[in-house]
Amino acid sequence: MRITPLPNHIFVVARKQKQESKGGIVLQTKETLDTPVGVVVECGDKVESVAFGDKVYIDWAQGKQTISEGHQGVVIDEKHVLAVIEDDTTN
Repeated sequence: MRITPLPNHIFVVARKQKQESKGGIVLQTKETLDTPVGVVVECGDKVESVAFGDKVYIDWAQGKQTISEGHQGVVIDEKHVLAVIEDDTTN
């Protein structure tokens, strides 16, 4: 199933989080909704402030959780995007 957001909505998926053991071994990454950072993967045709591929801070609770093409995320109104991350140096 593929999600196509309505005009002022976006579909945001959880950004994969890098996990390391105490010894520095990189473990398998996973998508998780426990961080406020997501990636925009679909935009409605009237969305103006974000674009495909933007990393954004959102409140996951403001959207409706769903799965699109195997990716867990939320459909959320553009007005609930708290910030666009320009230079992401965090995990």
